Amino acid sequence: MYVKTMQKVIEKGDDFVDSEIDRLEKLRSGKLSDKKKEQLSDRLNILSTFSVAKLQAKKKVEL
Repeated sequence: MYVKTMQKVIEKGDDFVDSEIDRLEKLRSGKLSDKKKEQLSDRLNILSTFSVAKLQAKKKVEL
């Protein structure tokens, strides 16, 4: 799943991460099975890794 997400970030750009996080959080707040909520949480954790990496890269550029 990590590689698939990385490919989408490369294809769609940095904005993909933020929009996908928003989309998944909306889905997770709905009525879902426990298994599906767990899957969405896993995906959100992966996306948050990309989000943190993006912020760190931005800080390095500013220095």
